[in-house]
Amino acid sequence: MWRWCGLTGNEGAAVKMDRNERIIRMRWLMERRVFLLGLDNSGKSTIYKQLRIIHGEGYSEEERKAFTKTVFQDIFTAMTTLAEAMTTLNIPYSNPENQLHAQCIQDVETSQVTTLEARHTDAIRQLWADPGVRACYSRRREFELLDSTEYYMDNLERMATPDYIPTNQDVVRAKTTYTCLPECSFDFGQNSVR
Repeated sequence: MWRWCGLTGNEGAAVKMDRNERIIRMRWLMERRVFLLGLDNSGKSTIYKQLRIIHGEGYSEEERKAFTKTVFQDIFTAMTTLAEAMTTLNIPYSNPENQLHAQCIQDVETSQVTTLEARHTDAIRQLWADPGVRACYSRRREFELLDSTEYYMDNLERMATPDYIPTNQDVVRAKTTYTCLPECSFDFGQNSVR
């Protein structure tokens, strides 16, 4: 058997293992754990996505592409909600033709939306430009509407292009429902947050 600073081979290995265990334990103790808890629609996934973009590895182009369908469905959900609120709140369309545009959007099964067809994009654009819809939007506290509605409508032309890939901002705005948020680590200086 060989000796390491007066220790046998087994004793030297034990000392190295103890030192490694102490290092691992110190790292574990210095690591901060954060659990995002809250009710539905309270912003847990938004905080997670922002932390991942700002302090983590962000989203690759492929990961951002995966949000395309969600963004399109959010656009339809927002406009369908506004059209329904127009009826509920008895707000007339300034342009009577927009009643047909609203029906066109409401006839679409939102969960089946995977693209923005030109006819739907045009209908949404016409509806968003209608002063009656804008009046309804100004009363959004009276009904449940996606927080990102105005953002989506203002960026509709960009999102309707055939080669659309969501930006990081689009990803943050996309309504994401997690049953359990994924675990990830972020480094803040010498501190690690998991």
